[in-house]
Amino acid sequence: MVMRLWIMRHGQAEGAVVAGDANRRLTPWGRLEAQRRAQDFAEEWQQAILISSPYRRAVETAAEVAEVIGGGILETWPELAPEGDPQLVLKQLQTCGHSKLVLVTHMPLLSRLTGLLKDGQASSLYPLATAGVHVLEGIEGGIGAGMAQWRRTCS
Repeated sequence: MVMRLWIMRHGQAEGAVVAGDANRRLTPWGRLEAQRRAQDFAEEWQQAILISSPYRRAVETAAEVAEVIGGGILETWPELAPEGDPQLVLKQLQTCGHSKLVLVTHMPLLSRLTGLLKDGQASSLYPLATAGVHVLEGIEGGIGAGMAQWRRTCS
C-alpha cells in the first residue's frame, strides 16, 4: 500500500512570548494561511490523519486544517517539535499503520525529515514558508531513509 505524506509547516506565529516558544500562537494571518492551504488540499486530505507537534502554533494550524476539511483525527507527537530527531519521526511513520498523514511541524525538523525521506540524509535543503507543504509518497511499512518519492512543494 502507498503511504501519502504531507509535511506542513505551521502558519505564521506571533513573536517571542514570555511563556516560551512552545506557547506562541498563530497570528490572524497564520490562521488564514492554514485555512488557504487546507482549501488547496481539501480533496486530498479527506480521511487523512492530522498529526502535529505539541507546540501551540502547530496544534492551532492542525485545528484550522481540520475545520476546513470537515474533521479528521488529530494526534500530537512530541517528536515533531522544532529540534526533533527526524530518525525518531521516521520510526513513528514506519509503525503508525496509517496510509494518509498530514504532519504539522516546524523548521528545521521538517527540512531535515524531508531530506531523510527523500535523499536518505537529514539535510536542511528543504525549507518551507509558513503553511507550506512538501508532498511525498512511499511504500507503507517500508518508507524509510531515501525511499520516499518527491511529488511537489506548495508554498
